[in-house]
Amino acid sequence: MSIQLFERWRKQVIVPSKEPNESSQQQGIEDTLKRLSSSKLPRIINSSHEGIYSFGEWLQYARDLSDPNQVRTAIYGLFQPLYDALIRREFVDSTLPDAVAVLDGIISEGIKFLTDFYLGEPNVASFKESVQALEPKISTFARETSYRTKARNIGANAIYPEDIKQFLQNYLERTLDGKQQTDFIIGCACGSSEVVMPLAGMLNVDLGFMRRSWRRGDSEPRIVEAHADFLRGSSQRKTVLCVEDYVCSGGSLSAVMRKAQNYDAANVYGASVRSTFRSEGMGNLRETVGQTGFHLFEFDNAR
Repeated sequence: MSIQLFERWRKQVIVPSKEPNESSQQQGIEDTLKRLSSSKLPRIINSSHEGIYSFGEWLQYARDLSDPNQVRTAIYGLFQPLYDALIRREFVDSTLPDAVAVLDGIISEGIKFLTDFYLGEPNVASFKESVQALEPKISTFARETSYRTKARNIGANAIYPEDIKQFLQNYLERTLDGKQQTDFIIGCACGSSEVVMPLAGMLNVDLGFMRRSWRRGDSEPRIVEAHADFLRGSSQRKTVLCVEDYVCSGGSLSAVMRKAQNYDAANVYGASVRSTFRSEGMGNLRETVGQTGFHLFEFDNAR
């Protein structure tokens, strides 16, 4: 999906067409919340992209999809291996621009498709059009770039689409109540992608990603270098929400929040769908909301 088409969709589907102001933005969120509350998710089956071992095989798989649930998992199936390959700096100068463009494209399509999916109106045809548009760029690096997948909590570790839908409802309700403001969202890649993509679409805010994975030896948050200016500029003097799918010790979430803070963000908050966080955890975090399936965090300045 081109940036121009994505922006047109965002204006038509999520926000009112009149000149944006605080009142119209609130009305847009209220309308979206009504649609979300009454939406019926497509039948959820145990769908995955297992058996795919290259970006070329992902292309072949994505071309033939018809089930919205398979599209939902296919988005992660391109985003995660590509994001991690960019973090590993696998691309040469000739293919790097195409790789970044494809990453930006699947994030844009992910925001659009997953927003519609959770609003009960998934558009598989639009996804396949986006795949067709991205295919020439994917083909430039498909053979030379390793395709390494990573299992995610969503669909396995007590996080399913109904849980994400409830998280989205809770967050939109807090936004309407004035308890939460969000100017920019940072997904703690890559497992958070199915949570933050529809949230960004429903709030009509920009979305970026950082990765801090202790399993892969990240001592600090890592970013795609081509996104550095975007992440910094989108965070400066803004209220930033950093989102994990599952918080355990709080160390990774805290590190991402701290990096956003170092980008001169005005305020930084954290959120997750699931959490086993305890107050003695890492990162000087304090849990401010601890509902089942909905957790919010902020820095504990007293620690």
